[in-house]
Amino acid sequence: IDYQNSSWNSKAINSLFCAVTPDEFSRICSCEVAYEAWHILQTIHEGTPSVIHSKLQRLTSSFENLSMKDSETFDDFYAKLSDIVNSSFNLGEKIP
Repeated sequence: IDYQNSSWNSKAINSLFCAVTPDEFSRICSCEVAYEAWHILQTIHEGTPSVIHSKLQRLTSSFENLSMKDSETFDDFYAKLSDIVNSSFNLGEKIP
């Protein structure tokens, strides 16, 4: 398939161009294929696979060391737990 000349590619690249910040746009404006632009944006926001792995290790460590303090409300504790879970999920971690 010739993605560069596909109408789907044109729609996708246009959507990406409209959705990003000016700084992000400057990084992807020369892309002609949406997949290439998406990959650049993914790397900007998530990092390389080794960075993602490192972030997941940090989150796992945070989860393992998580404890509720005496002065902490349940809502505060739940917010910390949710942040760890959501961050892990956003990095692609499968949560049973």
